[in-house]
Amino acid sequence: MPIASVVTNNLKRMRNFYLSITLTIISVCSYGQDIDLETAKIVNYFEWTNNIEYLKKSEYNRSTLADYEQNRDTIFLQNFMSLSYDSVKLFDEFPYLPKDLIQYIYAIDFNGDKLLDVLYQGPTGGEPNITQIFLNQGGRFKKVFKGYQDIVEMTFNKNKLVSFKLYNPGCCADPQTLVYNYEISYKKNEPIFSLNNTIGYLRLTEKYKDSFKSVKEFVITADKSNLRKECYFFDDVEHPVNGSRGNITATFKRGAKGKALGFKKDQENEWIYVLMEPTSNIEQCVFSTFLEQPTHIYGWILKNDTNLK
Repeated sequence: MPIASVVTNNLKRMRNFYLSITLTIISVCSYGQDIDLETAKIVNYFEWTNNIEYLKKSEYNRSTLADYEQNRDTIFLQNFMSLSYDSVKLFDEFPYLPKDLIQYIYAIDFNGDKLLDVLYQGPTGGEPNITQIFLNQGGRFKKVFKGYQDIVEMTFNKNKLVSFKLYNPGCCADPQTLVYNYEISYKKNEPIFSLNNTIGYLRLTEKYKDSFKSVKEFVITADKSNLRKECYFFDDVEHPVNGSRGNITATFKRGAKGKALGFKKDQENEWIYVLMEPTSNIEQCVFSTFLEQPTHIYGWILKNDTNLK
């Protein structure tokens, strides 16, 4: 079965699971009495989600680092690991031996000096992966980059790595998904890594179907505007997964800016699918990873909250 179908089926099972739990609670708690209004709102919400298509992690193309290896020299990699194991491991009681990590390292010339550098993309000893880049300085290796999660795309120009995307899909129950876009410059053939921008969204963000002919820039004109993961008002009841914030990703104040990519109309409202720019006009966001660095955030807002006509 295709990955996209598996993901879609899993999302439906998840929604149906929460719906079945809620219906069970209703049947138990409402025996002989009227159904609680808050519970009914939760049921209506999950029934509504059954007809929604969501963004999927599989939409990101995970480039295989092995594709960038022109020659996988196992002896070279074993030699690197024997020399640099203490630099690769992240703590004293690291649970992997050097021989266990060969499968996670790649020999790639990043700076065009015809010496094979090394990229480690593997386990940390905990939940996330980590990416580490080691520069070959004539048989000695210097760690020049460390970032959690995985490289999914690299760009070379004149045999030098000039940019890459680091993808953080979140782990376990963490709904935050981020892509870190790095640019690389060089000083005497040594790479300098700069985080150009970060883009994020919440897992199970509603996917837009209708797009504008061209991207539209806008400004928030309402005193406050809620960026939501879906075109649905879920504010005044406790969300069984997301808690008191319901389906709100962040709240922006007047003057915040963004780009409108798509739209949706329901019976009462017109929504726009947006990429909000990093701003000090963000009033509230409980998702800490979005606040660790300036982050562009995808989501839905009401068109009436903006200056778009």
